[in-house]
Amino acid sequence: MSLNLATMLVETSKSKPDHTALIFDDFKMTYRELQEASNQFANALTNAGIKPGQKVALMLPNIPQFVVCFYGSSTLFVLLIFPTLIRRISRREKCSTRNYPK
Repeated sequence: MSLNLATMLVETSKSKPDHTALIFDDFKMTYRELQEASNQFANALTNAGIKPGQKVALMLPNIPQFVVCFYGSSTLFVLLIFPTLIRRISRREKCSTRNYPK
């Protein structure tokens, strides 16, 4: 098996296509379905003109679509940016670098 996550998904979807890949509440998705949905997202990015190495902002909660977008982006070697994490980090940095009066 390869160390590339997108390739690992392809290999797993070939060897265990009907095994469950995701469970979210009552929703289940097989490896085959995850691979197909990830390919659709990768194709949508390509059709939008996104090229390998470009940055794409992804702002989703912890839902199956996040995983689909993650693997679809990995297929194209697109860099995902998570705006919610950036905001949290910058707030933390502001707190730690605040100038206090002497």
